[in-house]
Amino acid sequence: MRFSNASGRHVAILTLCTLTVLVSSAVSGGAQVPVSAHRVADYRARILGVFDAQTGEPLEAAEVTDVLSGLSALTTKTGTVSLLFLPEGGSLVRIRKVGYQPITIMVAVSPADTIPITTLLTPVVPTLPPTVTNETAPSHISPAVRGFEERRRAGFGHFITETELRKHDSEMLSSIVPRFTGLVVKCGRGCAAFSTRQVSPHPFLAGGGCPVKLYVDGIGSSENDLSRMPANEYGGIEFYAGPSTIPVQYNTRGSTCGVMLLWTRER
Repeated sequence: MRFSNASGRHVAILTLCTLTVLVSSAVSGGAQVPVSAHRVADYRARILGVFDAQTGEPLEAAEVTDVLSGLSALTTKTGTVSLLFLPEGGSLVRIRKVGYQPITIMVAVSPADTIPITTLLTPVVPTLPPTVTNETAPSHISPAVRGFEERRRAGFGHFITETELRKHDSEMLSSIVPRFTGLVVKCGRGCAAFSTRQVSPHPFLAGGGCPVKLYVDGIGSSENDLSRMPANEYGGIEFYAGPSTIPVQYNTRGSTCGVMLLWTRER
């Protein structure tokens, strides 16, 4: 069933109000609360809900990020997330999900600001420019390049094009990819990419960092030493910092810390 925008908002607001009543009832009903829980005021866990602007349906796995600190969390099946990770007073929050237009809003967190927040994301259908066929000089674009350009136009993730890479042909990728937001290159015996926004599921094995998973021409790579990868061998680089933005075909086990896609140069 599809709802109008107004109906969608009603559904979203009703859902959040119900959550508020349930939480209030649990507290007033004399439930046992661990001592450690009293150390955080109730208003610090303000609820934010993310819903489809057209249908009013809750959006699961939407990424809610504190723009200033880079900390983020994903919404649950109910489309909601606790803003406990925001600082006292509030912050600027960016909300993103693949297939939807991202939004940025200012969220207050204080004793006077406790009402759940409703946000609506509008679905986005990428529009591609018309294809012009020249029979006398046909242009053959590989599937890899076509996929790279389609994802770049969709606006999710971070990209370095072949044109930009050619300006750094004498360098290694270890000196180029640090420009990506949410990524840092750490060098020891080699130079590897680590996420600054995600926490490693195996911190001891990762040396305290969260290693980014590398793909070369769409295939998972066991080689992650960026200091041994010349820029003049690659025609495009993509980086996705979190699970909510990673393309479906690359959002596999081991991609928690983010994914970097490397495409070798065709000419």
